[in-house]
Amino acid sequence: MVSMHLKAQDVETKIKEIKTLFVTNKEDSAEFVNKTVSFQCPDNPVGGDLVVQTKDNKIQTIYTNIGGDCAASLIDYFYNNDQLYFMFVRSGGIHEEEGKIIEYRSETRVYVNNGKILRVTEKTASAPSEEIGAEFKKAKQEIVTDYDESYLDLGNKLIKAYPTGIQKLYCE
Repeated sequence: MVSMHLKAQDVETKIKEIKTLFVTNKEDSAEFVNKTVSFQCPDNPVGGDLVVQTKDNKIQTIYTNIGGDCAASLIDYFYNNDQLYFMFVRSGGIHEEEGKIIEYRSETRVYVNNGKILRVTEKTASAPSEEIGAEFKKAKQEIVTDYDESYLDLGNKLIKAYPTGIQKLYCE
């Protein structure tokens, strides 16, 4: 659920600040120390890799690549002073429909302020494999008003679980 704890003008100001912080993070990333953490759940097909970027021993970014049987997600978590401020979620999957392979893709941007979701935008597409690229390019980012906050919860837990509790966090 998207939080409505700020006035519309305040939300726009905060989102602008988050975008500026995001750009600064990207510009500073050459100075970050990268560490990869891999895991495989013992009793199911879920596994993945996380690249954790730190600066001055503080986590700046966690890039996740998590997969299972027929789907995968890439979730990038961005932190400032140990506080999650932005998530970029890409996911996709495949299934068969009337003899054709159908792909699904989605891209979600989650803007966070003081542990609460300010805004979520999403673009999605579903099409036969040979058409998915063009369909996804045509899709527009739309504001989402009812968003599953489990990603937000996971982003807040990841920073506490790193480095030794990652597998437990994903596999339980």
